[in-house]
Amino acid sequence: MRRAEQLIGQQKAATLNKSLLLQRQEDFRRLQIINNEMMTATMSAPEPDYKLISNTTSEIKKRASRLKESLALPKMEEADAKANQQTLVARANESVKERLIRLDELIMSFISNPIFRTPGAIDTKLSARAQRDLDRIIELSYSVKKDADKLNKAAR
Repeated sequence: MRRAEQLIGQQKAATLNKSLLLQRQEDFRRLQIINNEMMTATMSAPEPDYKLISNTTSEIKKRASRLKESLALPKMEEADAKANQQTLVARANESVKERLIRLDELIMSFISNPIFRTPGAIDTKLSARAQRDLDRIIELSYSVKKDADKLNKAAR
């Protein structure tokens, strides 16, 4: 009886691990796709579609937040967190398109991080860079979404 319970527990754990891995892969893939679609639509349009930007940055934030939770990356140092916040405040004066370009650069930096090409590899600098990129993606996507919502209301 006890052995059967252990096997069931192991099967549940394996199923959970597999579903977490699949969710992580989906978030990673969708982060790229959503970003590319938004950049294509926004950069080719004479006027930004603030509703599209709001919806897209909301999904980017959701997926980046989930990746941050599911990946075992090191926490950001307090000094880095303060620098992150100062960068975000400084960029608040940029146009929405300029901030979307910055968001695109952050997403591409995160996606192309070599730590994701070698499963099981441990590199503290690359892991810290991935964490920093994710934190900035989350903060910037939230900030852009708020501004896009305001601009969308003003445009009505």
